[in-house]
Amino acid sequence: MYPRWKQYQRPLRTMIAVRQLLQHTSGLYDYVDDLDIFAEGEFEKHRYYHHAPEQLVEIAMRHRPDFPAGDISADGNPKWKYSNTGYALAGMIITRVAAHPWEQEAKRRIVWSLGLAHTPSPRAASTRGRTRGASTSSRRTEHAETSSTSTRWAT
Repeated sequence: MYPRWKQYQRPLRTMIAVRQLLQHTSGLYDYVDDLDIFAEGEFEKHRYYHHAPEQLVEIAMRHRPDFPAGDISADGNPKWKYSNTGYALAGMIITRVAAHPWEQEAKRRIVWSLGLAHTPSPRAASTRGRTRGASTSSRRTEHAETSSTSTRWAT
């Protein structure tokens, strides 16, 4: 279930446009700055752990925004700061509007349109060095799971 959006409006004290999420002008705190995964010696232990977007947004909402959404800097340009939180929220919005996962929408609108037949979504690709697949020989389907550190497939 999606978090209640109203609980996020109070600390932000402003409305944020989708454009601001995607252009990094929303001022939202970047949840990456609060993840223990990047602490010394922690990366290898947690690198394949999946955080739900709601969890990531919750982490970001524990912090004050870096600046008000749409704030203008001294040189007259919008303030800008990279934030993964904007992408997490954008994915949640796409999922809510499309009524199916954002990965499915991206695959339909972008991946297939470009003819990219072997491009996995992040969730599908997060199986720690393991490749899953099925091959058909004669009349039966064989399912295989192999481990490989080869990057030959990427060339």
